[in-house]
Amino acid sequence: MPPRTRAWQHRRMHLATQADIEAVESAGLDAHVPWTSVPQPLEAVAARRGSRPALSWHVSADPAVPGECWTHAELMFRVRQTANLLRSHGVDDDHAAALLLPAVPAARLTLLGGEAAGRVCPINLLLDAAHCAALLRAASARVLVALAPGPEIDLAAKVEALRAQCPLFVHVLRAQAPGRSISGSTSFLPSATARACASTRSPPRTAARCAGIRCCSA
Repeated sequence: MPPRTRAWQHRRMHLATQADIEAVESAGLDAHVPWTSVPQPLEAVAARRGSRPALSWHVSADPAVPGECWTHAELMFRVRQTANLLRSHGVDDDHAAALLLPAVPAARLTLLGGEAAGRVCPINLLLDAAHCAALLRAASARVLVALAPGPEIDLAAKVEALRAQCPLFVHVLRAQAPGRSISGSTSFLPSATARACASTRSPPRTAARCAGIRCCSA
C-alpha cells in the first residue's frame, strides 16, 4: 500500500483544554499518522535515528553478562528479512504467521515482520492445544513460529499436536531464547551468528536465511 501523500513532520501537540483536543480530532488521522503499513514508521525512524538503540535485552540473569541491543537500522534490516522469509512460506493478507513465543527478540521480529508480510496471529503460551488449533484455523495460518525445546519451556508436544490438527499450515520455524542453542545450531535469532532450524512435514531440501535464522523448507 503506498504511503499517504501528505507531508509529515515530527511535532509536539499542546493539549491543555477541551478545545485543543477537539482541534486535534478535527484534523483527522492523516494529519497525525501518515503511515499506512507497519514498515513505514520503522523505516522513517531508521532514516532519522538509525544508529540509536531500538531494542535491548538480557541474555542472562547474571548482571556480569552484558546485554545485547539492535539499533533502529539493524531492527529494520531484520524486520525486512523476517518479512521476506515469512512471505516465501506463504504468509500474505489471507494467510497468517502464528507465533507461539514468550517475550524474546524473535517474537518482536515475527510480529513486525509478519505484519509487513501479511497477517499475524499471536498465541498465548498457556492455552491448550485445542484452543491454539482453533486460533490457527481461524487465522488461516501457514507458518507457526514456536520456541525451540528448552529446560524452562518445552512446546514440542504442543507443536506436534497442532501439526496434526491443522493441516493448512505446513511450516514450523523454531526460534531460540537468548543465550541458548538448538541442536545443530550455534545460538539464537538476534546474534550475528545465530541460527534456528525450521521443521516441515517433509525432509528439508532448501535453506533460506533470515536475521540469523537458517530455515529449511520442503
